[in-house]
Amino acid sequence: MRLFLFFSTMVLFASAVTHSIDDSSTLVSELVNWVQSEEGFVNDKIQIRRVDPADPNSYFGVFANADIDAHEVLMEIPQSCYIEIFDVAKDEYVVQDSAEDSMAAYHSNICNLSHRLMEEMELGNGSEYAPYIAYLKAQKPGQLPVSWSQSGKDLLRQVLRPGHDGVDWIDMYFLQNNSTNQKDACITNDPFEINMLELTVQRSYDAALIPIWDMLNHHNGHYNAEQITSIYDEVGTIVHASKAIFSGEEILASYDKCFDCGDDAMEQGTPEILKNFGFVEGYPHRWVFNGDDGKFDGLEDLWFEVHSDGTDERWIEWWFNETTGVYDGIQNNAQMLYLQRELQRLDEVGRKFNLTSCSYEGYVPFKEWQMISEYYHAAKDAMMLVIGYAMAKIYSHSQI
Repeated sequence: MRLFLFFSTMVLFASAVTHSIDDSSTLVSELVNWVQSEEGFVNDKIQIRRVDPADPNSYFGVFANADIDAHEVLMEIPQSCYIEIFDVAKDEYVVQDSAEDSMAAYHSNICNLSHRLMEEMELGNGSEYAPYIAYLKAQKPGQLPVSWSQSGKDLLRQVLRPGHDGVDWIDMYFLQNNSTNQKDACITNDPFEINMLELTVQRSYDAALIPIWDMLNHHNGHYNAEQITSIYDEVGTIVHASKAIFSGEEILASYDKCFDCGDDAMEQGTPEILKNFGFVEGYPHRWVFNGDDGKFDGLEDLWFEVHSDGTDERWIEWWFNETTGVYDGIQNNAQMLYLQRELQRLDEVGRKFNLTSCSYEGYVPFKEWQMISEYYHAAKDAMMLVIGYAMAKIYSHSQI
């Protein structure tokens, strides 16, 4: 799993290195210097800054301050800079007896890594990762839907597919006295523990938190940076430009098509990006309906992406079935019926909560409402588009 937006705000914990909200550039500079002192490398053609340097509330990103050639190395982060749990990590991507076993391995890693992060946070200046800890302490809590206001969570729960854990995953999998599996319960209701778990989900790569690499923002349609080594490689994480990058351009990565991502791109989509990172991704929007998770009564898995060329033109790309050598579309009537019912449900939710008109009525914090509205329209548009494609295919076949 990866990161998202990071905002420099107040210090979260008194035991920490103390920095004011105006120290974001200092925190970044100290972090880069520390990584380089550990024999890491950060290309001097990249700059970590706010997207709008004049706006202290704008998000951070990594930008090119000079033209960068394709395949030019952007950074090398040694393992000595990782906060990691490699000695106890479980491989969630190996063949498991069931999807539940794979998810249990992921939950175990997240839990253990969050506790490792808590230890370093409490050490503060005494941590061997002090510059990284100082940067993490300056991140704004509550960026993920799981920590939104109650009204925001209630509304998003209505919009997400029934049964989706997008706002309830801490309660369901990690919270003591509330987890569905108490032997796996990880944290208490302590705000510090909750924030560390949330931060771990948002910024970690499998079993490690990796500085600077975790500062790249996500875009599956336009990413221009990628790993060329595994995070588990002894040389550390090496990232290069996957294409030429021009001066001033933001350097972007994919959070689910990375070297160590396994099958994430086949199993997670736009709803999971919102759940784990707190934003609605740009095109392409991916929608994954799994026939074996008990939530999709469509007999077979369904996977598709909605693409856009930046205009009103949009199109569907289906999952490519390597066994048959063709792109799988809607495969049976059960899938079609499910999607039609999902579209009807979204339409009803939109009318009930005034999401169809995009008219803000103040019953949910504005930023949360904006995110929910954006997700709602992405989901509804995807259902309309994919059903339209399927109906057009049925009609064309009937004319043969």
